[in-house]
Amino acid sequence: MYFKMVAVCLAIALAPVMYAGIITNGDFQTGNLTGWTIYQTPTGSNGTGYPIATQFDVTGGGSTYAATFNVGMVSGTTGKADYEGGGIYQSVSLAAGSVTISFDWAENNIYTGLNVSAGRLELLLDGAVIGTQADQQIQGGQILRGNLSGTSSVLAGSHEIRIQVTRNYGNPGTTPFEYIDNVTATGGTSTGTPEPGSSLLILAGMGFLLARRRLKNPV
Repeated sequence: MYFKMVAVCLAIALAPVMYAGIITNGDFQTGNLTGWTIYQTPTGSNGTGYPIATQFDVTGGGSTYAATFNVGMVSGTTGKADYEGGGIYQSVSLAAGSVTISFDWAENNIYTGLNVSAGRLELLLDGAVIGTQADQQIQGGQILRGNLSGTSSVLAGSHEIRIQVTRNYGNPGTTPFEYIDNVTATGGTSTGTPEPGSSLLILAGMGFLLARRRLKNPV
């Protein structure tokens, strides 16, 4: 029974956990992009005055603040598959092991009657792409929605999470909008030394069980 309870404590301590508070302003409910750094690709643009946080129904469950883009190439050939734009990134502290990054997205073509490139969404961890939502055509007045996630193994320490939004060159006056919301990081079972909180939980559980065992079986 003693060893069974120890195993339970270990399982609880090492179970996958949500990195609560690790990602700053992942839901953009500050009404701005606090915690995020904005960037543009070499010949791309996030759109005049973008990105910003605006109200939009990204998931289909109601409007909330979301990072809003209007990306495209500054110049180029219409329809040529050169993807440019920009995005946002921030550095986070992660425990060793597997981590899954996820966010909700939406694309909105407000120009009725025009069928254009919606844009390509990419999720990067330390510069490596771990998830991609391929470009697709979006009809005038249409809204596309989805979730993009990616999983990778990391060492304990600081890591960069980057969300990149790009599309090929088109008429700047008919560029659809892209929205990002609910950016989260979920950690898997640690493959290295347990975090301090996990270690304390393990020791506390073992100490409690040992004391209880001694009470039942006095020397």
